[in-house]
Amino acid sequence: MIVLQELPSSFVEHLGFRRFCASLNPYFRVVSRTTIKGDCLAAYQEQKLALLEVLRKTNSRVSLTADMWSSNQNLGYMCITCHFIDNEWNMQKRIIRFTQVRTPHDSIALFNEIIKCIQDWQIESKLFSITVDNASTNDSMVVELKGNLLGKLAMPCKGELFHFWCAAHIFNPIVQDGLSTISAAISRIRESVKYVRASEAREQKFEEIIAQVGIVEEKRPSLDVSTRWNSTYLMLSSSLLFRRAFDSLDRFDPNFKDAPQFFDWENAEVLCKHLKVFYDATVVVSGTSYPTVTRYFHEFWKVKVMILNESNNEDDLVASLVSKMDTKFQKYWDLQFLQIWVPVIFDPRFKLKFLEFRLKAGFGDKATGPNGYLPRIKRTVRTWFAEYSSQICGPSTTNSQEASTSGVNLHQSLHFLLDKESLATIGVGWLVELWRHWFAFKIGCEPMVLVIHIQFKLIRLRAMMLICNYWDIKSFDISGKLPCEFYAIWVLRNFASSGAVVSGACFVSQLISVFPTHVRLHPKFVRCIGNLVEPGISGLLFCR
Repeated sequence: MIVLQELPSSFVEHLGFRRFCASLNPYFRVVSRTTIKGDCLAAYQEQKLALLEVLRKTNSRVSLTADMWSSNQNLGYMCITCHFIDNEWNMQKRIIRFTQVRTPHDSIALFNEIIKCIQDWQIESKLFSITVDNASTNDSMVVELKGNLLGKLAMPCKGELFHFWCAAHIFNPIVQDGLSTISAAISRIRESVKYVRASEAREQKFEEIIAQVGIVEEKRPSLDVSTRWNSTYLMLSSSLLFRRAFDSLDRFDPNFKDAPQFFDWENAEVLCKHLKVFYDATVVVSGTSYPTVTRYFHEFWKVKVMILNESNNEDDLVASLVSKMDTKFQKYWDLQFLQIWVPVIFDPRFKLKFLEFRLKAGFGDKATGPNGYLPRIKRTVRTWFAEYSSQICGPSTTNSQEASTSGVNLHQSLHFLLDKESLATIGVGWLVELWRHWFAFKIGCEPMVLVIHIQFKLIRLRAMMLICNYWDIKSFDISGKLPCEFYAIWVLRNFASSGAVVSGACFVSQLISVFPTHVRLHPKFVRCIGNLVEPGISGLLFCR
């Protein structure tokens, strides 16, 4: 109970708790706070040994997410979470380190904490990737970490797929540029919402106006938290529904000053249309019950399509907005395209042919040229496959396996399959062009349509069938181990606290704050609290 409810160890010494225990059993002796803390730490050590054994026996590599947290005492903490697919193909997560980081919080200090954690958990030879935010300090730290692991020959693909940027930290700067474009309009709408919610009398008057203008909506305009852009988006979208009510309030209430004007509402409507794409994308990639890395590409592509569609818009506001978004989007795209695209190849609904279609449609020659996106993706997959062939089949069969891989065109061995869930993921707007592209390739190649990963037939994935279950059922040898590495990757940094994702934290750019009740605890005990919660209860620690 102490761990599950995150209670202080002194709770066992509270008079009310002791009386409660005495009423249940007068002969029961309640232990002291020191004893209960020691019991929790002992239980943590026991589970740590069990987890070490699980990590040792698991066939897949592990991925890490690392993030800096702050506290109300201006202390810095690092939270490191380990993600992996176990031998039963279940997604697993564990907080393996939560520690105070002494100043300065530079790349060397962060590197020392992470390498200490990696060595403590004996996962140097099993580390696949790390997800951090896009701060320059983290970039330098990852370079140091990659160099350290490459020197020990402990990294696949020469580390090309090692560094993942937090998806939220890619979306947030793009969104902030959009918000700054109409900051004055947002401020007026925010003040209007504050005005009508400032007193019960104003709320009643606003309700009367809503009834008079004939607005039928259950929800009312919500206030935002200026540091969380999702709340600003929700405030704007909810306020737009009551635009006529605010206009009427401006006419009849002399105390209502600086009301939003016509152009403010128009600009807010344009911005909401664009922010919805980022909002939906962030919600999808922040999921906890499915491999988010397989959804990353599709959500990123929706942003790309939105920018592409609006690039020739004659509206000055839209043109300015899209121009800023496109500059930053292309920067992140070029730096992370391998991490974004390679997982799609191992999604049994899409595969390489689908990826080729998307790249040609979005980038043309830049995608298919000698140094384009597509050749680099193919080279990475082939290199990755050859490395695993060497590990599984041994050096004697590596050359023949690699020759077989190069002899079979990846276009012919990696196909995709569309079902309702796939259409919901990619959208139906591209379906006609996609079919035309696919069938142009399949003319005269009918046997290839039923081929997946060289010789295995395609099977339809039902809506409730997990991707991990597909690979588990098919029991692939080498090619089945490749997606196992990717599916464990968490594309967001550690937006979590003791089993629950911090509400709205994935929409915030600054550091997450440690709960005030946790600041008084030793970091070892906080880490203990985060890991001892029963897996079935805590979605953070044990996701299936």
